[in-house]
Amino acid sequence: MKKIFYLSLLVLLLSACIKEEFDLTKVGIQADASPSLAVPLVYGNISLEQILPDTEGSDVYLFVDNQNLLHLKYGMLLDSFTLSDIITTVPDQDTAVVFKSGTFGNFDFSTNDFNAEIPITSNRTLYYTFKPDENEMFLDSMVMKSGRLKIDIQADFKFTGDYLLEFPFVISPQGEPLKLKYSVVDGSSITSKYVDVTNYHIGLVDDNTGEPNKLKVNYGLDIERSTVNIGDGAKIVCTLTTDDLIIDAAYGFLGFQSVDLDNQSIDFDFSNQLLTGDLYLAEPSIKLNLVNGFGFPMRTTLSSDMKAIAQDGTEIPFTVTPPNNPKNIAFPSFPAQVGQTVSDALVIDNTTSNIADILASKPTKITLGGKIEVNPDNNKTLYNFVTPNSYLKVSLDLDLPINFELRNLIYSDTLSVDLSDIIGNMEDVTNLELDVNFLNGLPLQLGTQLYFYNQKSESNTEMASLPTDSLMQNNTGFVIASASTLNGTVTTPTQTFQAISYKGEKLQKIKDTKYILLKVYLNTNQHGIGTNHNPVKVLSTDSFTFRIGAKAEASLKLNK
Repeated sequence: MKKIFYLSLLVLLLSACIKEEFDLTKVGIQADASPSLAVPLVYGNISLEQILPDTEGSDVYLFVDNQNLLHLKYGMLLDSFTLSDIITTVPDQDTAVVFKSGTFGNFDFSTNDFNAEIPITSNRTLYYTFKPDENEMFLDSMVMKSGRLKIDIQADFKFTGDYLLEFPFVISPQGEPLKLKYSVVDGSSITSKYVDVTNYHIGLVDDNTGEPNKLKVNYGLDIERSTVNIGDGAKIVCTLTTDDLIIDAAYGFLGFQSVDLDNQSIDFDFSNQLLTGDLYLAEPSIKLNLVNGFGFPMRTTLSSDMKAIAQDGTEIPFTVTPPNNPKNIAFPSFPAQVGQTVSDALVIDNTTSNIADILASKPTKITLGGKIEVNPDNNKTLYNFVTPNSYLKVSLDLDLPINFELRNLIYSDTLSVDLSDIIGNMEDVTNLELDVNFLNGLPLQLGTQLYFYNQKSESNTEMASLPTDSLMQNNTGFVIASASTLNGTVTTPTQTFQAISYKGEKLQKIKDTKYILLKVYLNTNQHGIGTNHNPVKVLSTDSFTFRIGAKAEASLKLNK
């Protein structure tokens, strides 16, 4: 209990006012005196912030909005995606180009004496078809995070000379096009030559037709001499193979993709022994925050098998309906927002889901899941882009504004109050009056009850025995009307006073009291939860105050 104050007791000694020279035994009268002592015992001010379960050390936190309305909030990161989650390692692929005799420039190997026509120089331009993914992706260009190109060249005749390969649109980090030269001496083959293309920018457009997914290669052959004649059908085979290519950035159309959202759980703890009862939250919401740096359309669809687990283990389907399920996600535009992110949100509330019924069951867990689709409509006219810094983050905010209906929400606290200090310091106490004063500034009815105990358990966490007595004989004590409200918000507090007298046997029951257990039963005015909801709002400034005082009366007789 916060703000509890204990006052020391003052015993008034009547004999201190009697002078020595008077002999009262000689006074021929009998007189009765009834001295009394009144002291405050306990003062407390309780807000709903103190009644709510302790959030320290958890991901749940208490929030006060600009209208002073209390909120319980919870946040977590659900998932984060980069390009590698959408396009995995590019499948290794190879393309072989065959140069046959008669195709090297204007020289026809099948009809001419090869030895008589050297040196020979021949050049050709080739467009390798590059398929970056199993889906229909049409890329204009890409930046490689890592990977290699593998070159294999095989001729079926021997010669001395050079193989030349130039990739005019494969640009190094230094801005230079990739050029390769392989020399052979009285040989034919060049095998397994690897080129690291990490951080290379690779253009993939046929510069004649504009067709995507085309890798341009200028191929050259310089033959200085040969010791054999080349007959009809002689050929050279050039094979280009990609090896473990990983894309860091891509431009074009990335095709339709579907990525699963890993199932995530929100755990709830309604096990706090101080907090029980039924409640209906009027404005609960789950907001999926989406921060998107991918330059292509995306759509998120929440799974139809999402569920909540109730206290008794029962599974309750968690349903989310349109227009927020499925939901199109905002994305940065090309070229104005390349390298930027845009924010969006998917809101799940009472208008689109059964979240209020889910929370009313006091679940132990809510499980969320779903998928995200890339280019869900497969519109190939849309230009897509992904930069090295592009990502999609999906985070969750659970917001529970304290705008609710409730039934039998119980708050309890133990107060250290030693009544023996009062009764023990006054002989012949005949009456002990406990005065309880409540000022209710909550928009809730309060049923209050006090229980008297002599001791706690050895662990000092609970009472060691049954109470010796209670303030009121019924379970709920006396009822304190809710504060006056306007539109569910408190306008005027309500004050209630109760005086309880303890005499004789009832006084003996409580005279050794060391602790008072305060229980408060909180309800909305309708004292329940109905189909026609009339919730109330609890602000951070709302609270109830109680004061407990004691007045002891003693009987003192003066005899002749």
